[in-house]
Amino acid sequence: MRARRTGAAAANEDDARLAKYLVVNAENVAHNARVSARVFTYLSIVSGIAIGALGYTGVRGFAAHGVFMLASACAVAASKCEGRPTSFFPSVDKVFLDGPNAGLPTFVLFWTLSYNCCHLF
Repeated sequence: MRARRTGAAAANEDDARLAKYLVVNAENVAHNARVSARVFTYLSIVSGIAIGALGYTGVRGFAAHGVFMLASACAVAASKCEGRPTSFFPSVDKVFLDGPNAGLPTFVLFWTLSYNCCHLF
């Protein structure tokens, strides 16, 4: 039977076990960036269709997209990153800036297409 350790020895053992899983290397960071860009591109498609169908134009449309992307980035940080985005990305701005900006052209494309289909034709 294994004796139970207490105090500093147990804490050091737990820290060593955790450190093995929290190793951030370039390959993992690149993979996380690709997945983040892909997720935000899909969310930009959804956002563009919804905002175009609602009839938002101009600055209101971009503001609505910004709010949607901010909420999505918070959801990604809370659920997929377990509330610790710095454990999965080199900095927090990779989640809150680079991800939403990756899908901006896609948003504009689907926003205009959806608006035109719903309100002009």
